[in-house]
Amino acid sequence: MTLNYSELEALLADRKWKQADEETLRIMKLAVGRVESEDYLTKEDFESFPCDALHEIDRLWTKHSNNHFGFSVQKEIWQSTEVNYDLFKFMTRIGWGREETPSKYVFWGINLVDFDLSAPKGLLPLAVTYYGGNVETRRKYLSMISLCIAEYPKQSEPEVSVEKSQPNKALRSTQIQIEELKQDFEQKEKIYVAVALKKRRENDPEEEHNLELQLQSIGKKMEAIEQQLQDLNYKFE
Repeated sequence: MTLNYSELEALLADRKWKQADEETLRIMKLAVGRVESEDYLTKEDFESFPCDALHEIDRLWTKHSNNHFGFSVQKEIWQSTEVNYDLFKFMTRIGWGREETPSKYVFWGINLVDFDLSAPKGLLPLAVTYYGGNVETRRKYLSMISLCIAEYPKQSEPEVSVEKSQPNKALRSTQIQIEELKQDFEQKEKIYVAVALKKRRENDPEEEHNLELQLQSIGKKMEAIEQQLQDLNYKFE
């Protein structure tokens, strides 16, 4: 089937952000073969989502919001130094909710969100992970946009054929899993560096040495992960 983005573009041009958010969810469900009546997307949908379709949706959002909303805007925040692949920091930063305690996170109801340009940068699209979303599906979603936005050049065509753009599901799933491992190792690396510096100040050379060995091990794993990502990228070309 061919996806049609004309309604989405019209809503965005009129700055009807809430309706455009709902239309984005409708298109994304169609892109993975779900019927419109189904409520939400699953982590498996995000693992196999066609990047060409995601790029066209992102192009429309960033164009009409002047780079205030869109997948690529969310990707930049997700990978920023401030957020650094921390899901709860990310959701707080873009206005999806707030962390009350280290073990309790509160999501804002979608009807309480301000659907206008006064909202935090990156707030939208929201509906694609709001309905039926949990920690795992949101991580898959962010891994998906990180990979798609990074690897696929922006296109200006108004319609994208799903049959032509659908990537191999097994490869896409593996690629997203590797991306998640990469993010996890990057977070661990920062923690180990901070602890190692603390041990140095405390004059604990033995513990500092142990941490340096762990950092070296993480570095080698990161190199292996980067190589796996490169190998998979060749398969998508």
